[in-house]
Amino acid sequence: AQSARVSGVTITGNHAFGVGATGRVRLIDTVVSDNGAAGVVVVGQGRSLLRSSILRQNNGPGMWFNSNSDGLTIDDSEITLNASHGIFYVATNQLTIRGSTVRDNVLDPSSPYCTLNPWGGEVGCADITSYGPVSLEQTDCGSSFAPSTGEPLGICAND
Repeated sequence: AQSARVSGVTITGNHAFGVGATGRVRLIDTVVSDNGAAGVVVVGQGRSLLRSSILRQNNGPGMWFNSNSDGLTIDDSEITLNASHGIFYVATNQLTIRGSTVRDNVLDPSSPYCTLNPWGGEVGCADITSYGPVSLEQTDCGSSFAPSTGEPLGICAND
């Protein structure tokens, strides 16, 4: 979809992504879990929102945001127990996370999502990996891990 608004539903058991959009996505009171790849993938323009939602146990990142968008806001949400990144944010505009839990992800540090880096070098996997500015407000987040050793890097966000 070019733009998606999803509210009050459970999206589970897909062989690939739970939700995919090429524009703005707004997920509100939604559960995205147990999908075969990333829970949510956003590529494109527009400011996206995740509010009062759960992204859990997906076989890839909980949320993969790969775009030249106006940014992403995550409010009062839980992103846990995903196979690789909790949030993989490959964008240059603001990522804002408020009142949320983003931890206990990276269940498989050898996942291709943890070693794939389109710019070369070692990307690693983390609860939050960002290539743009990050604002964390009252957010419980975990650590990053080096993919080659599985050693914790001890950071929640990097850029």
